[in-house]
Amino acid sequence: MANFVKDTNKFLDFHKKETPPCVIVISDGRFNKTNVRMPLAEGREKGFLYVLVILDASVDKDAPSNILNLKQAQKKDGGGIKLEPYLKDFPFEFYCIVRNLEQLPMAMA
Repeated sequence: MANFVKDTNKFLDFHKKETPPCVIVISDGRFNKTNVRMPLAEGREKGFLYVLVILDASVDKDAPSNILNLKQAQKKDGGGIKLEPYLKDFPFEFYCIVRNLEQLPMAMA
């Protein structure tokens, strides 16, 4: 994801016109969030708008694989590890979750 955002920033720099571009990214939402923060920040500084559409086909909303239920391990300041929601520090400012592929056109609109 980080390489995609870096390459897109370069592409948009080269092809930028009067209106700042909007980039819609479709993904399962699972990627190294730390690596993508810097390229997203650079894109925001340049006026690029990144929107992530997360495809999450978990049928059961309580399933552990559901993106809303995913947990990640975080180091505590005093040592040890705690589990936090995956989306707590999500790097994309704008995102939506699409559970049914048939809803994708409406989400894109």
